[in-house]
Amino acid sequence: MKILKAVFLTQLALVLFLIAGCDQKSDTTIIKKDSTTTINNNTEKTVVVPQTTEKTTTTTTTVVPPTTTTTPGTTTTTTVVSPKIGKTWTTVTTNRTNMDKYIAAKNQPEAHVVVYSIRDLIKSLPSQSASLAADKRATLEKLVTQASDLSEKVDKYLAANDFANAKATSDQLNALLDQIKILYPSDSF
Repeated sequence: MKILKAVFLTQLALVLFLIAGCDQKSDTTIIKKDSTTTINNNTEKTVVVPQTTEKTTTTTTTVVPPTTTTTPGTTTTTTVVSPKIGKTWTTVTTNRTNMDKYIAAKNQPEAHVVVYSIRDLIKSLPSQSASLAADKRATLEKLVTQASDLSEKVDKYLAANDFANAKATSDQLNALLDQIKILYPSDSF
């Protein structure tokens, strides 16, 4: 959600920049009061910006139109934002522990619920991971498919009350979940 807010505010700032005229040279003053931001540019425009209690980082970005080239000796900085999957991963970790506990206790109904919860949470990771490198996203997609298949197998064994095979397959699923976690930088959690 924080990423979406940041993207929205960035896009809003870009649109306001374009509306004001990107090639005009004028002094622009931005005054922030409570929940409004006033931009004075020989004309007064007021934009309502929702207040957040989140920590924000302010960066200055120079917009270069696609038709221009940068001059030699200039530096371009690219900021990579790590995907934030902390809540999802915390729930996966809790469900992993519960899955192992329920399988050991031969509690088929509860194990069934957490196995499918793990599957559904893991399937949601690709949509939360757009900022991962392309090779890691491709690996994630493959691992998510394998995790989904293993979840189905665990449930099949649980339905047949075959707890030995359910345990062996859940161990494989846990190993696969460890591989998925490795794909993410530590600040993703």
